Amino acid sequence: MPQIPITIRQQEERPLVKVMYDPIVQPAAGQNAVFVVPQGYRLQLKSLFATIITDANVAVRTLFLRIAGPNGIYYYFEHPFNIAASETRTITIAPSISLIAHSITAFSAVWPFPADYPIEEGAIITLGLVNIQVGDQISQINPMLLSQFVAE
Repeated sequence: MPQIPITIRQQEERPLVKVMYDPIVQPAAGQNAVFVVPQGYRLQLKSLFATIITDANVAVRTLFLRIAGPNGIYYYFEHPFNIAASETRTITIAPSISLIAHSITAFSAVWPFPADYPIEEGAIITLGLVNIQVGDQISQINPMLLSQFVAE
């Protein structure tokens, strides 16, 4: 049987390998989704897909992605399009995707993410809603991440 290589590319003479393409456990209703980069690893986010379902509470929400670490916030982007009550919206975050949004029937939000952006060990990745309400749900969170072992 032939061997299938898992090395994607080299960075700083260390291989980057695909280690996660599985759904992240969805948070409880009214909570933002949080993922912590494991100690000893550096990640690159290649894409992130999720579904946002808002409850009937009248509030205007916006979707954000934040990457923070011990020295503060490294990356923050808030989508400029509002999400209203009782909406279902799918989102895609990936390098080189133009900022677009649809409403009425599609309820999609898409935005760019820096290509090959290194996310260091211990960093906290948060996908969430500004002005989140008690019944808002973030689900079907599915990232594709490249991982680099950096611990010696």
